[in-house]
Amino acid sequence: MANARGSKETTAHSGSKRRLKLWFAFIALFMAWAIYTWVVQMEDNARTALRLAGVQQKLAEGEKESARLQQQIDRLGDPEYIRELARKEQDMIVPGEKPIHVTEKAE
Repeated sequence: MANARGSKETTAHSGSKRRLKLWFAFIALFMAWAIYTWVVQMEDNARTALRLAGVQQKLAEGEKESARLQQQIDRLGDPEYIRELARKEQDMIVPGEKPIHVTEKAE
């Protein structure tokens, strides 16, 4: 009797060991897949963060340019500014003014 009982216990014990090994293999595979997925997502997140920083920089530059152009539009609505531009860029003068031209002396 002792022999029959002993062989049954070793068979049951070896079956539970085999199931435990399979369970650990499944858990190890699952953990490897989870770690791989996490690493891939972290790399993708880093690439996306770099693209976001580039787009934000372009947006800031665009807003700066827009503010500069809006300031130029506001200035062009002022008659005094228009007069100054006409004098500097087009060499126009107000009636009654005498133009002064500076010439370089040749040596």
